[in-house]
Amino acid sequence: MKRYSNRVELAPPQNYDIHTIRENEYAQVAKCIYKVYGYSYPNEDLYYPEKIKLLNKAGKLISVIATDEKGQEVGHYTLERYDLGHIAETAQAIVIPQHRKRELIEKMRAKLEQIEIRLMSLNMK
Repeated sequence: MKRYSNRVELAPPQNYDIHTIRENEYAQVAKCIYKVYGYSYPNEDLYYPEKIKLLNKAGKLISVIATDEKGQEVGHYTLERYDLGHIAETAQAIVIPQHRKRELIEKMRAKLEQIEIRLMSLNMK
């Protein structure tokens, strides 16, 4: 009897680019969510590139992604700002299994914290 295994082979060590989402990357977010969760992710907006784009353009989400050396998205993390005030909440942190154990969540969180500090300073002026 063949047993199911959720183990995956890790991608080779490499440099990752951590950045705010770019115009051509909204579909990659949806693909990344699907790779990790199938259709079980509770925030359905992240399955639709056009919704991700609208939320980012409105400033309600600030998406930071990690891409591998081939330019493929391997991680996603957001700041949620649904009331558009000076309070933001980190959410929706994922890394596809082949790129885990690379501290990508921590690197994306650091990028989000830089953005949050800038937002707070702008709102205090």
